Amino acid sequence: MASRSSGSARPGGRVTAVQLVSALFTFVAFSVIGGFLLAGIALPAATVGASAASGTSDLFEDLPDEPPGRVPVAAVEHLRARRQDAARHLL
Repeated sequence: MASRSSGSARPGGRVTAVQLVSALFTFVAFSVIGGFLLAGIALPAATVGASAASGTSDLFEDLPDEPPGRVPVAAVEHLRARRQDAARHLL
């Protein structure tokens, strides 16, 4: 003897029209809710990405067309001396 755990399906596995419409309505409702939740998560992330891209573009636009002049030799020698002093302290 076969026992049924719920009375939701008719004998023979057939689904009524009411059950079909109810299942379709539930599917559509959950799909809409899921779409709103996904949009609520994705839109702020897209906004942050667009803002970062815009800021980066503005940064590159503000760069000069020509590279700056050469660094004076005295400044380069000063930086080398500081680097060598730092290296001696590490050893």
